[in-house]
Parts: sequence; structure tokens; C-alpha cells
Amino acid sequence: AAASERERGLQTMKRSLYLAVSAAFCTSLLIFSQTPASAQTNVLPSLLAFPEQAIAVTIPTATPTTAEDWTERGLALFQSRNYDEAIQAYNQAIRLDHKSAAAYAGRALVYYCKGNMELAKPAAKDTTENQDYLNALSDYNLAIALNPAETSYRLGRVHVYMKLSRSQDALADLNFI
Repeated sequence: AAASERERGLQTMKRSLYLAVSAAFCTSLLIFSQTPASAQTNVLPSLLAFPEQAIAVTIPTATPTTAEDWTERGLALFQSRNYDEAIQAYNQAIRLDHKSAAAYAGRALVYYCKGNMELAKPAAKDTTENQDYLNALSDYNLAIALNPAETSYRLGRVHVYMKLSRSQDALADLNFI
């Protein structure tokens, strides 16, 4: 009985942690989505506005030439819910500057949102097997390695950890923040 009580307590704690992180995540996404791209140089998303709502944005028509330009294009494509094109833009930014933490974090966010869309499908698999979440985790790890001081990257990784049922890792990141 004591073990069962403890297990229920842990489940309640996990749900509470998930809800708290989700609320913080969505709030930071909303704030980020309202920040002009030019002011987002090193502070790429903690997250973006609610994934189910496309944001009216103008996607630059000029061909980007720098990693920063490609990162801004990726953000605009992401905000308009063109996830596959956003990933391609972030890939190009990374090709031009493999040390761009913002590009890795931006791509991680896109993968995270794609993972959420997969879960909404009737034949969705367990979240621990979702390749988009695993890609997001890998990119957040790289972004954090490149810019360990940027807490929004850790917050994004916390959210991914929760989707992957890795609450201990999520807790470790939250304690770091």
C-alpha cells in the first residue's frame, strides 16, 4: 500500500511538473513570437506561439546569404507553420555556421512542434519513440553545448524530456535553471 501511495504521489508530481513547464513554455513562446526577428539574434525561442495557431508573418523573399538570415527565415517559416521548409532553412544556417546555437534551437523547436502534430494523429506511437522529439533533444543538446548560459534552450529541452517520459532529466534541467 505504501509503494502504491508513493507511486501515485510521483505520478501527481510528474503531472504537476508537466503542467507548470507547459504553462511556462507557452508563455515564453507567446512573448517570443511577438518579438521582432531583428531583436532575436541570440535568444531564439524558448518557444513559439501556440502551435495550433499560425502567425501572420511575412517570409522574406530575398535569398538569404548568411546563417543569421537563414535563421530568421527559419523562424518566419516556423511561425507560419511551414515546418519542413523551416527545417531546411535552419539546416542551411547550420551549414553556414555550425556553431549557431540559435539555429540548432530553432530547428529543435520545429522538430518539437512536428512531434506534437504526430501525436495528434489517430495512429500515433508512444512519445518515447517519436523521432521528431529525439531530433529536438539532439538539437537542444547541441544548442546548450554552444551556449550554456541561454536558459530558454534548457526550458525547451525540459519540455522534450517530458514528452520522452524522462522526468528525472527534466527535473535536473529545471534545477539548473
